[in-house]
Amino acid sequence: MTSAKLMTREERDALSKALRYLRNAQGFALNAAAIFIEVTTAETDEARADVATQFRTFRDLYGKTIKDATRAPELRAQSPKAEALIKTALEVHARFKALDDERDFADISAAEAGRLVNFVRLKGVPSIMELIGTLSSTKKAHDTAVQGVMRERLVKLDKMFTEVEDIGRMIHLISLNASVEAARAGGESGRSFKVIADEIRGLAQQASVLIDTTREGVLPGSDSDPLALNLR
Repeated sequence: MTSAKLMTREERDALSKALRYLRNAQGFALNAAAIFIEVTTAETDEARADVATQFRTFRDLYGKTIKDATRAPELRAQSPKAEALIKTALEVHARFKALDDERDFADISAAEAGRLVNFVRLKGVPSIMELIGTLSSTKKAHDTAVQGVMRERLVKLDKMFTEVEDIGRMIHLISLNASVEAARAGGESGRSFKVIADEIRGLAQQASVLIDTTREGVLPGSDSDPLALNLR
């Protein structure tokens, strides 16, 4: 049996949510950085104002998603490097927010913009990607462990079904023997005994059908295969 520690449903949902936020944050950071280059190289105030608005949009989206992602304690629990990676990802937001945007960043030099973009590209985004990789690996390991547990339980369940089927076949055989003995005995007692034997045989047959239906519904290969769990 697998020794991996399984997460609760709440823990797994929190991990999946953090993973989704990080993926969104990665895209927002790259968009904000790319657009910021356009802000500092715009040829007119009108053009600068337009792209500055786009930059603020992606900057704020990044700030919200990275804060939502890094707020989850599950994120820090996944790796000893997580704290440092989170710090770098949050520093990207801090550097974005530290920019003076009162005049649509007209006073920002190309060199300053380049330093910011390089920080995002060479440190910020790689940190987010490493966090994404760590969470993805954790999620995959958890799902694999869940499937292992389910397979072990299904083996036990199949064995139990087989044992119950064996008992049903024995009851069926006993009821047939009882019917034969009832026929030999004859008379009122024989007929009563035969009625009881027929009822037992009927119950054994119903049990056999129920077992087959249940097995088809819960064991692998059926339409409701429990290994095809919704592991979003």
